[in-house]
Amino acid sequence: VLKELTFRPEQQVLSVIASLPYNSLKEAIVPATECAVGVPLPAVARRQGATLVMPQVDFAKAIFDALGTCVAVDEEKEFKRMQVMCGMMGDFYKRQLTAQEWLVEHGVDKSQAGAWIGAIFATMAADSSRAEADTLQKLVEEQTPGGVNELVWKGQEEDGVYTSMRYAMDQAHVRFVSGKNDADLAPAAMRKKA
Repeated sequence: VLKELTFRPEQQVLSVIASLPYNSLKEAIVPATECAVGVPLPAVARRQGATLVMPQVDFAKAIFDALGTCVAVDEEKEFKRMQVMCGMMGDFYKRQLTAQEWLVEHGVDKSQAGAWIGAIFATMAADSSRAEADTLQKLVEEQTPGGVNELVWKGQEEDGVYTSMRYAMDQAHVRFVSGKNDADLAPAAMRKKA
């Protein structure tokens, strides 16, 4: 598609093709020189989304800051690493679905269960939506010692859920960098090696 387009030197180009390497974009837009790659997540349609941008350029940041939260980085290595978090969306929704199904299995109406799960996950996410360097650590630490919240996360930790999550992120990173899925890096395969 880009090969069929022509650009002017003064144009600013913003690509939302997440898999397009930045250097390929720069080559494709000549004689234009100012460009960025953005990865907006679906909630930007409601002005509540997160967008990852590379490099940090004002025109791209201005567009995506108006649609939610924009995080911009200058290094492609860092961009690819952060892009892995976009792959956590399916896990987030699967966790919500699992919680809804559990409630339904225990007698809660499906609509009520869906409404509650959507709302409570949004509430929990709101606490970290403007996270700083130590926010997430503090949120874990503030869970009541011996309470249900601590019980759940410690049980998940003891069961290897968070180690599995790290394996899944490593596998996703390899895919973002190489474009290939390495089944040997899948969490189940990695647990067998450990």
